[in-house]
Amino acid sequence: MSSITSKRPSLHASRSAGYNDMIKNDRDVVRLRIPEGKKSVTQPVKTTAPAGGLFLLKRITPAGSEVLTWFFRHGGKRYAVGNSKTAYATACELYGLKVAQVLRNEVKPADVRPRWTMDTLFNKWIDAEGTPGAAIDLSRLWRKHWSPVCGKLVAVEMNYRRIVEIVNDVRAGMIDRDGKVQANALSRGARFIPRMFTYGFKHGIANEQDEPISVPQTLKASIDKNQLPPKTEPRQATLTAQQYRELFHQLPDNAAGNALRVVMLTGRRKREALEMVRQELRGDVWVISGKRAKNGKPQEVPIFTSLRTVLERSTNEIGRLWDAGTTTPNLILNRLNMMASYEDENGERIETPCTVHDLRRSWAELLRTECKLDRETVDLMLAHTPQNADSTSTTYQKLRLDMQSAAVMNGWRKWDEWCNGEMCKAEGF
Repeated sequence: MSSITSKRPSLHASRSAGYNDMIKNDRDVVRLRIPEGKKSVTQPVKTTAPAGGLFLLKRITPAGSEVLTWFFRHGGKRYAVGNSKTAYATACELYGLKVAQVLRNEVKPADVRPRWTMDTLFNKWIDAEGTPGAAIDLSRLWRKHWSPVCGKLVAVEMNYRRIVEIVNDVRAGMIDRDGKVQANALSRGARFIPRMFTYGFKHGIANEQDEPISVPQTLKASIDKNQLPPKTEPRQATLTAQQYRELFHQLPDNAAGNALRVVMLTGRRKREALEMVRQELRGDVWVISGKRAKNGKPQEVPIFTSLRTVLERSTNEIGRLWDAGTTTPNLILNRLNMMASYEDENGERIETPCTVHDLRRSWAELLRTECKLDRETVDLMLAHTPQNADSTSTTYQKLRLDMQSAAVMNGWRKWDEWCNGEMCKAEGF
């Protein structure tokens, strides 16, 4: 076997420059600086691939921006590896694959493909192509439902039939664990798995014919429809005004308990309250950006007296106000044995364990029944599109929720009065 040669020093020869001068991780890539007066800099890269010789070139383009080039030389030619956005670990893996192809033509492609597990493929795909909001949600979904079933399996050994079997196993696991099928988690997984393998093919994940592993984008539709339960109307469980008042005072004085109080006072969603940060509190207004809101619409919530009292209980001067996990609020409600209720199709009241979203629904109901607000105003305070908005105005006029309208501000004032008079009389509020 020949060795990689280069007019520049090889990786092994470059050791005289010192181990610390080599690129060993992504932090070193960021820290690599172009010397003053120079237009580029080349640095050796630490890698366990055969023969060594991977380098990183950082240069300044005529437009003034910095670009990266991973490369090695052999036989008087320069071979590029990856692209300017390729991470350190991926560049090392691609380098090993390229070296094998250049030096060992007798090796079949299957022998040099990366043996990524499905967990590794998912993590690399979501890091490279996932948007910030979606990456968090999909990562949680993967860890809970998919990783326990297929996380340790090798990606290059997958085929369409095996993936359908995995989907079936995920469904069976949902039934065993939760007693029902999480249709959203199942269908979202069936949509993102094809994208994972499309990404994987760019990095050597292929079948025996060196072709992409075929996972049709119609995977979701091809799964037996009996797996997915028919869509039903969501239960509209709420608390009574008396239950609402009692729960507010029963909640513990800790991060999760006070985050629940924020939900009860503002009607915001669980994550909107749990992930609130100091930077969002601007004078007398809590500003939630569209990126952090579930529906993508920015929201402005007045910081009225009772809400400010709760916010002052946070000891964090910067960053997140409430250091609590996403499952803790519902655990607290379960521990307090709080029950919400709704009417079934026969008009009978059915009790069910209260969830955080039931608090948001109860908040909206109290605005209508206790504060006598009309449904449109309540929808605006919830940051929903008003129910009487026609499709033409919504689609073509881009109907904007006016959180500062007189009706909405009057609604917040009435709610503050109700809180001060009915719910926040206890000591400390």
